[in-house]
Amino acid sequence: MTKHEGKSIGRKNFRTIALPKSLIDRIVELVGDEENGHGYATVPEFVKEAIRMRLEELELKDLELKRIKEQLNK
Repeated sequence: MTKHEGKSIGRKNFRTIALPKSLIDRIVELVGDEENGHGYATVPEFVKEAIRMRLEELELKDLELKRIKEQLNK
């Protein structure tokens, strides 16, 4: 396991990560209660979606860069 993989929490397909308290506090402020939760029930639910969205954004950028490089090499 590399330092970037996180620690196993006993479940085969899950890892833990450490986040700064200040970042968690900001998330809790936005999604901390049912009334103003912006559609999120928990902090982990928000964090998982935020990570998925960022990964999709980066993957799309990679695809676009690959496409541009292929066009330039023609």
